[in-house]
Amino acid sequence: ATTPESRLIELMTGRTLSKIYPHIDHTLGAVRLELEGLTLASSPGSVAVRGASLQVRAGEIVGIAGLIGCGKSELGQACFGLQRLAGGTIRLNGQALRLRHPADAIRAGLWYSPADRKTDGLALALPAQHNISLSGLRWGSARGWWLRKRHERRALRECAQRVEFPAQRLGESVSNFSGGNQQKILLAKGLSQPINTYVFDEPTVGVDVGARQSIYKCLAELSQAGAAIVLTSSDLSELLGMTHRLLVMRNGELVGEFKREDYDEHRILTYFF
Repeated sequence: ATTPESRLIELMTGRTLSKIYPHIDHTLGAVRLELEGLTLASSPGSVAVRGASLQVRAGEIVGIAGLIGCGKSELGQACFGLQRLAGGTIRLNGQALRLRHPADAIRAGLWYSPADRKTDGLALALPAQHNISLSGLRWGSARGWWLRKRHERRALRECAQRVEFPAQRLGESVSNFSGGNQQKILLAKGLSQPINTYVFDEPTVGVDVGARQSIYKCLAELSQAGAAIVLTSSDLSELLGMTHRLLVMRNGELVGEFKREDYDEHRILTYFF
């Protein structure tokens, strides 16, 4: 006989499926991230994203759902200067952004965590501590002409604790870690500098249930501390469990929006096709 997924999760973690997702207090602040009429050209004659508009407020987690290839990843990349805009505006804290490089986004207070951690997110041959510190050398607590080792060590311990990564393994090469621990290091990279707006693209892809819990807990803490978060995922149950509001993207366009109190999995799925 097969064991239901919900029972497997309970056996692996000691928690029921409903308790995998943390409770997130929903206290809204000012608009942090605003996209207005965003259009991205993927190649001559084709459009990856067309006319996308959304707002994300402080303390809010907004999910973007849709099939692979619908444009949701490209939308997140555009917020980090990784996609060229064919039209529209990106505003952060009311200021229009001109993103020529991801450094411009980080300087403004926005972080993007890519879906492919091995290709786009991590330096696998380097130790975990260097992966975390490198992203914060210019803006983090250890910044300066010379690396301030004492500040770096303290920041590394704090980041490791927040993502529930074993601090004693910070000196190990990232290639030695499981998918779950690699994803925790990727998450920690965005915690090593002053950021108030995050875009997480498939943050739990290919990780075990225990690591998912740690990642969800960290996202909840960021939201409750006032961060604005965009969460794109191909896992609809993850989006239903973690977000305050959900948008559906299809063929490069945002085609549906749902408030948490109106979440209905079957109704949301009808917007995918």
